[in-house]
Amino acid sequence: MTTILSNGSSLLVVEAKSISVGYELLQNFSSASAHLLEAFPTLTGNFVILLNGHKNDLLKNHKELPKKDLIDSAVIENVNEHVLKGFYNLLKISPRDDVLVIETKTLCEAFRISASAVNTGLEIVELRSARSLVGINLLVLTGPKSSLQKIVRALKGNKKIKAFRIIEIGDSFRRFFSFL
Repeated sequence: MTTILSNGSSLLVVEAKSISVGYELLQNFSSASAHLLEAFPTLTGNFVILLNGHKNDLLKNHKELPKKDLIDSAVIENVNEHVLKGFYNLLKISPRDDVLVIETKTLCEAFRISASAVNTGLEIVELRSARSLVGINLLVLTGPKSSLQKIVRALKGNKKIKAFRIIEIGDSFRRFFSFL
């Protein structure tokens, strides 16, 4: 099985307001303590940086970021490997129970929710960034309805969420996900 987190178990997700700012921010992460997983522009002209490292190193890097140039940023501690495998489409999980579809305004928020959900036993079916969906990050989780409802309660009032819905899946929905 592929290991993605090679330099500690924490993740720093940074979303810059522009591509040029994103490239400039990359210089801030030249430290050997942070491993660059990926950096990419989105279709909306923003720039995302994903770093892996030890919590304290990433917290230091996060603290030094120019907040005025960011849309969002977060250090996610003790990230389960399944979160990144979901992001890189390395998990081939078909919905086993109901699904929760969440559209977030920031990738940071999608990662925060994913990390929390995986720690409660839910599985990631899909985690897509705004580089493939104009301005929207998509997260699809599967698991028992009661666990999905707990996530929904936590999402209420969150301004970084565009929409969410629990869907009771049937055979046609399962067939759709079997093609992915």
